[in-house]
Amino acid sequence: MKQMKDGFDMVYNTKKPATVAGGLSSGLGNMGKGVLAGGAAWVAMTAVGAKEHGAKGAAKGFAGGLVAAVGLSCAGVATGVY
Repeated sequence: MKQMKDGFDMVYNTKKPATVAGGLSSGLGNMGKGVLAGGAAWVAMTAVGAKEHGAKGAAKGFAGGLVAAVGLSCAGVATGVY
């Protein structure tokens, strides 16, 4: 569990901001990171699936990447709002 928290903290800023401007900046940054990480996962999983298993693998990678993209984007928004 500690490894998951450490990994999460590496991607998203979870430190309490000192000012409102700092909080806004941190929140927007977390949202952007979530969207970018999600998009990258979506593209990467589709490409790896296609390379390893052809069209079926691409479809599975696309679906899995879509789930990852939504999850990472939601995590970015959640930490941004938090």
